Amino acid sequence: MGEYLSGTQEHSVLPEGPLALPKLPPPRVKWRRIAGVLLFGLLSGGIAGAGAIAFYVFTPIDPAGAEKEFIIEPGTRVVEVTAALEREGFVRNGLAFATLLRFQGREADVKAGTFILSPAMTSRRISDILTAQAPPERDLRTTVPEGFTVVETAERLAESGAVESASIFLDAVVRISPYDFLAQCAAALGSASCEVPVRTLEGYLFPDTYRFRKQATPNEIVAKFLENFDRQFSPQLRSEAAASGRSLSDIVTMASLVEREAKFDADRPIIAGILFKRLEIGMPLQVDATVLYAKSEGGLVTLPMRDLTLEDLQIDSLYNTYRVAGLPPGPIASPGLKSLLAALRPEPSLYLFYLHAPDGTTVYSRTLQEHNAAKDRYLR
Repeated sequence: MGEYLSGTQEHSVLPEGPLALPKLPPPRVKWRRIAGVLLFGLLSGGIAGAGAIAFYVFTPIDPAGAEKEFIIEPGTRVVEVTAALEREGFVRNGLAFATLLRFQGREADVKAGTFILSPAMTSRRISDILTAQAPPERDLRTTVPEGFTVVETAERLAESGAVESASIFLDAVVRISPYDFLAQCAAALGSASCEVPVRTLEGYLFPDTYRFRKQATPNEIVAKFLENFDRQFSPQLRSEAAASGRSLSDIVTMASLVEREAKFDADRPIIAGILFKRLEIGMPLQVDATVLYAKSEGGLVTLPMRDLTLEDLQIDSLYNTYRVAGLPPGPIASPGLKSLLAALRPEPSLYLFYLHAPDGTTVYSRTLQEHNAAKDRYLR
């Protein structure tokens, strides 16, 4: 049998007769090389091949697509990542995207983490984001519902990890833009900023779902809340408020009462109309939500506290609208846009009283006699 000699020798001896080729070790698969060959093959196919590659790599699926979150958990295989990208509408074809990663030599560089992607991004841009040296730190999602107080908002922020503790947030004094809707900043209008204690921002920490970095500063958090209030209750709406003859503070305060009193959207403008009518005729507002606010001193309201007693109605507080005529000194919660609009555009009616039946339905009455009859029917 002949001998296979290395290429460093000048001569090799071959046996007589049929040539016996030696067995070589199987070649190592190089995905990058294969991907390159495949892409080269497509390119060599002419304009159509080049156009196909350009279409997949350089053309986004939807130039107007919105950004959304894309999560890669630790240990996820690249084939699973590319399939998820296709399934969620970020790339046209997961296999084509996997081939792009191999051609770029980035297959092993895909990171675990939370990424913000969009169908408006090209596959090449998505590849850049998913293989960046430092993937973006995952933001914390925090939802603050309509009707939350400042204290409840602080507790929610602490639960989500956005702040170290509720007390740190509540006790902070923040430096903010001097918005015209904040009475605390009236003296600072025209200046670069004003300083405001967080506890005085009741009613203005706009309810919504937010993204905060872990343990963000009170300044960062409050800035997002107020920017959202400024955007939602826009300068145009604030101009409408000024033209109504009511102060912006009164409208926000009324909206906070409506937020806590109304069970359904259709009831909001009607209840706002009733409460404004009571103010006009000098009748106490007699809003239970203000008594709860006074009872809890603006803090957390526990379930047992919700059952008001006759003694509660005598609490000595400017927020107790059973004892003190007019609006309370300020908002009792953060109203959403629908309640703000209801306070801005109250609906006139013949009613002067209302109550909530056990099923949540609002029952309206024109006279005290009708109201007492409704209480006997629905609440006793």
